Amino acid sequence: MNPSTASDLQLIAWIKAGDKNLYVHLVERHQVKCMSLAYSVTQDRDLAEDVLQDAFLSAYSNLSHYQPTGSFAAWLSRIVLNKSLNAVKKRKRDFFALTEEVPDTSADSPIDVRQKADTKRDVARLLDAMPPSEALTLRLFYLMDMSIEQIHGVTDLSKANIKTLLYRARKRFGRLWDARQEDAS
Repeated sequence: MNPSTASDLQLIAWIKAGDKNLYVHLVERHQVKCMSLAYSVTQDRDLAEDVLQDAFLSAYSNLSHYQPTGSFAAWLSRIVLNKSLNAVKKRKRDFFALTEEVPDTSADSPIDVRQKADTKRDVARLLDAMPPSEALTLRLFYLMDMSIEQIHGVTDLSKANIKTLLYRARKRFGRLWDARQEDAS
């Protein structure tokens, strides 16, 4: 049994069988993307951290209700999104502002680290300049590797609406990216 190489489903099976300490591996595996999602909704790092802690506790408490017909990541994302939206409603703030993810730079040279950080910052700025629904759809599809079906489950948007948003968002992002490249020249 090697928890670091086990699938989410295998870890869940072991946790349900009584090895509760393995939950930390699920948390470590999903915390960066979930933090990014929580922050994109709350636009407040402290609130996002609180939401994330609450979401992971809620997921742990409800792990017995998880059905492996869908991915654990999508199920967890739905919990994070709901907790984030509820937190924003309580604080009466706008939501869906986007930020960059924390990069894994352990094996990169300092130049690579800088270039990746610059690119991630540029992507985050471009996403910030886009309509919130388009930016969120791009983030879920590309940065969180969710399928249209999973995005539908997380956001309750229709599949047709998600496809339309993705089409518009790709076009808008492409125009913004090209303009950024021209400004840099």
